[in-house]
Amino acid sequence: VATQVADYRTPWNSGRFGGGTGSGFLIGPNQFLTNAHVVSNARRILITRRDSARKHPARVVHIAH
Repeated sequence: VATQVADYRTPWNSGRFGGGTGSGFLIGPNQFLTNAHVVSNARRILITRRDSARKHPARVVHIAH
């Protein structure tokens, strides 16, 4: 997950960039469930299977904190 945190005190700056990893579970066809903190502020989400190096783009459909 690539994240970008906005800096509201200096809005002309693009903000901090970062990244991270997290776990998730397949819950339906093309649907995964993960914790909200894994995808909060996500600019780009890529999913990989444990047995493969191939990366698949994903998007957030619902989030609750």
